[in-house]
Amino acid sequence: MLSPFQSEQEVIFNAPLEAAWSFKMDLTKIPEFHPRVFKVDLRAGKTFRETGAPYQCHLSGGKHTCIEKDSEIIPLQKIVTVLPWHAGDAARDRGSGPLIFHVLKEIQPDGFRRDTRVRRVTASWAELALHQK
Repeated sequence: MLSPFQSEQEVIFNAPLEAAWSFKMDLTKIPEFHPRVFKVDLRAGKTFRETGAPYQCHLSGGKHTCIEKDSEIIPLQKIVTVLPWHAGDAARDRGSGPLIFHVLKEIQPDGFRRDTRVRRVTASWAELALHQK
């Protein structure tokens, strides 16, 4: 039996798709839009997202961290992030953590202004297998 999606959030950037994409690609900006992250360490020395380049997020409260890396980047459309390790979570310590899908889509709520909707969905590995079928 598959587990349900673990979480889903949506953020509206009051900016065109290109500007929102540029912001999301900059790993140093994560604390500006993620309420639980206060610091990011660039473990691969890369400021911008690259497939396979790990980065470490320090979570609010200072006790927990997680190492993330992007497994798929489709420019101006989607980023798939893997959490291979999360301090304090035995399942993730074994490398079987969830995936995070960041899906960007430009919208025009008033017919004129160009905004960007970013959906962030966290799913399990079992769900990934289902989506690949």
